[in-house]
Amino acid sequence: MSAYEPFHQHDLNRFAYYSSVLGVVIAVMGILLSVFAAIHQHGSNVLNMRIDQLGDYLNSPLAYVFNISLLLCGAFFAFAMGGLIRQRFNRSTDVLAIFGAITGIGLMVTGWYPYNDIKPHQVGEMIYVSGSILVFAMLIYSFFYCKTLCGPITLTLSILGFITGVELLSHVNPHDLDYQVCNSSECALYPVMWGHSLMAIFTALSMAATVIRLGLSREANASNL
Repeated sequence: MSAYEPFHQHDLNRFAYYSSVLGVVIAVMGILLSVFAAIHQHGSNVLNMRIDQLGDYLNSPLAYVFNISLLLCGAFFAFAMGGLIRQRFNRSTDVLAIFGAITGIGLMVTGWYPYNDIKPHQVGEMIYVSGSILVFAMLIYSFFYCKTLCGPITLTLSILGFITGVELLSHVNPHDLDYQVCNSSECALYPVMWGHSLMAIFTALSMAATVIRLGLSREANASNL
């Protein structure tokens, strides 16, 4: 190992961590601002709508904030996963990072093509949901075979995220990749969408903490050599 390598790995570790956290912060702020603005205009009916309708330029007052936040969040998270792959911790971490990068790319597409461009928007949505399901599945697997990647809290979030993600896919119409229209005012699909988004946010924060933990573990092992 060259003298440069420890510093290089440390920088990559910090890059992956801060990119993940920054992406999550941007997403949370964008969602909160959009929700508050939508509540001011539509009242409590906001909770009975698809979360991605916050990016509808015709009905959401801060749609541009929501869409830009998704685009930036996806970009930062994809960059973070690229930094995680470059660190080459182990094969499980690389697979998890690849799935995470797919999720981030899907989120970027979803933000780039807002709810008004429904066809490309739904393609991005499907990439995002499918990628998140793979991430949740890999974390569940890691709890049993690679515990450095998944603790009990992350396991709980991953199980809930996996269930909500699969439930979302079960509502997709394969002909146009859009979600099936709800006929009643109270639709189970919408709470599932909100729940899945929350699980994705919390899991992303958990993954950021894992990145730091892996980096500290590598530094400790290197100092003992």
